Amino acid sequence: MTKSSRKSDTKAAPARQAKRIDVLAELAALKAMTVPELQEKWQAIFGERAPNASRGNLELRLGYRIQELSHGGLRPETRRTL
Repeated sequence: MTKSSRKSDTKAAPARQAKRIDVLAELAALKAMTVPELQEKWQAIFGERAPNASRGNLELRLGYRIQELSHGGLRPETRRTL
């Protein structure tokens, strides 16, 4: 590893940590939201009307999607297996 690549790694670490904190904050915020707020969040994230689902289901699905958008989804091989 060269010095220049080490510098870029150390600069990227705070950005990754800030991104992780943002995701954790978004996930925590889901718990405090009302069902109508969860439905609005669904509309914003998925671009469609929220399904008629329980609060817990909305929280889980929104939480997964937030993490998927931040960290990436399943690999195509894994999706095919499932």
